[in-house]
Amino acid sequence: MPIDYHVPNRKGHFMLVGTTTLYNDMSQKFYIFNGQSSSFSTEPQCKIKLGSNGRVIKFQLYCSNNSRAIATFFGIRINGVNKNTITIPATTTGLFEETTVNPIAKGDYVNMQITPDGFSPNPITFTLEALEIEVLP
Repeated sequence: MPIDYHVPNRKGHFMLVGTTTLYNDMSQKFYIFNGQSSSFSTEPQCKIKLGSNGRVIKFQLYCSNNSRAIATFFGIRINGVNKNTITIPATTTGLFEETTVNPIAKGDYVNMQITPDGFSPNPITFTLEALEIEVLP
């Protein structure tokens, strides 16, 4: 069941708590932005419904460890479609940012998708640094 969320001020910030390690045995996963770091393998279990019009203006990830031999794809999804995306190449670490502006209408569903680009026996450790949503009148 999706969670209803009303962005209370001009800009809302959503964070996943702590760090998450993505291993080779994890295929596509979905994450929710309600203070939990839980992931789900199906999207209907893992999305929030926004109670305000707005737009995504920033998506940042920090990768602290990446011993994968393949790229890993991260997407901010609006109503089941990837809009803001970051691809972290194999063995690359550091801060990654996507600043494409994407509108969100009141009642839209938002979440994050993670998809490894193939098979790698090594983990990647990342933190969602920022998902910034600006509220519009």
